[in-house]
Amino acid sequence: MEYRAMYQIQKFLSAKEGISTIWVSITMMAFIAFIGLALDTGYAVWVGQKLQISADAAALAGGYSVKTSITSARHKARRVARANDAAGERVRLRLNDANAPEGDIVVGRYDRGTGTFDPLSESPNAIKVVSRRTDSSLGGPVDLIFGPIFSIETFDMSRYAIAKVKGGLGTGVLILSNDERCALDIRGTAGTIQVNDGVIVVDSGDADAACHAGKPTVITDELYIVGGSDGGFDDKVNFEGDTYYDADYVPDPLLNLPSPNWDPANNITTAVINGIVTTPRPSRHNQRRWGRHRHHLTRLLLRRHYGPKRHPERRTRNLYS
Repeated sequence: MEYRAMYQIQKFLSAKEGISTIWVSITMMAFIAFIGLALDTGYAVWVGQKLQISADAAALAGGYSVKTSITSARHKARRVARANDAAGERVRLRLNDANAPEGDIVVGRYDRGTGTFDPLSESPNAIKVVSRRTDSSLGGPVDLIFGPIFSIETFDMSRYAIAKVKGGLGTGVLILSNDERCALDIRGTAGTIQVNDGVIVVDSGDADAACHAGKPTVITDELYIVGGSDGGFDDKVNFEGDTYYDADYVPDPLLNLPSPNWDPANNITTAVINGIVTTPRPSRHNQRRWGRHRHHLTRLLLRRHYGPKRHPERRTRNLYS
């Protein structure tokens, strides 16, 4: 009887040892799976950061040329992207000359107010770069480290960046006034300020640095005001660009240049304004003032040469021959 009891206890313990082996095996498999998941997740995050760096650099490189040459902007973006790598492969982009919205390099217009990007080939102000490691990309998908153990060998990853060109490349308007009220003063419904491919900067820090009357029109990409604007400026002025208040002060770019040596009465030249050749001339008021000064100078010269009582008018023309 005692022997039978000992046999039953030994059998029970042997069975427990088998269950422990099974549980240890299951636990080890789960542990390895969690470690593999953690490593692959970290690897994916690292690849995403590398792709983001590539997209940021490529967008900035292309943004410098997006307004001057779209072709040059695309090539610069592709070249800079290729200088970066992700998951052991160079980041390769397609030029996307057709400017397809889903392409790797897309030019268009970015609206900062709404945060939207519209693919446009005409008058673009921004470029969008998408760095990819996917099945459809030139570099292909990213290989996992432990994923193949669970029949998951690759994954897709992409990151994008948008670079917007600040301001324009044409003639801009810089209103140099530190604290003047209504430094920018637009009046009348028919009043219009148009700056093609440029910006307007109002340096005045006054609370009403920009003023209006009626419903004038402002045509420009961006309006930067160091101070503020009067009531109703944003609602009444017809302006579809971006307005930025509390903007940075822009110093006078010509402050340190020497004064020009130019006499408007003598140094007359021609200029082309809107395709019309014109000759700048002094106003009638300035001409009359210069005429009086010239007559007074003639009298002084005559008195010095011939004395105060002699005025031989017939010989005055020799002074200007």
